[in-house]
Amino acid sequence: MDRIELKKTLLETLCAEIDERILSEQKCIDAAKDAASNESKTSSGDMYESDVALMQLEQEKYVEQLDTTLELRKKLNTIKVTEIYATVQTGAIALTSMGNYFIALSGEDIECDDDEYTPISLLSPFGTEIKGKSKGDIITFRNQNVTISDVF
Repeated sequence: MDRIELKKTLLETLCAEIDERILSEQKCIDAAKDAASNESKTSSGDMYESDVALMQLEQEKYVEQLDTTLELRKKLNTIKVTEIYATVQTGAIALTSMGNYFIALSGEDIECDDDEYTPISLLSPFGTEIKGKSKGDIITFRNQNVTISDVF
């Protein structure tokens, strides 16, 4: 697989992961709404009000999670993977002595063509260290020398 196709595949995999989270969070919101609307009023009015308030808090928590996940999805939509980069930046792949990294958002390892790629953000500790570095650069991360063997 060529470099551009590899980057497209990694980005598509990350997008699918985020899309699954969006669906899951939306289902949780819907379930919390249903639970609140189906709560039957018992003889104890205070208990009913407490239950509804708790369900509304839970729903608000899911809405906040969904908002955060939607923001991540928007960020993924802005990542350009159709260019080959000479330095480590968003949309690049960095091959290092410590592993292969796709610079996008932090996520689960992705296997592609028998190689594993770890999606990371430039805001992560390792991302901060390799940002702007290029092929052949050596950095020290957690008392370990890491060589960047390729960036694209």
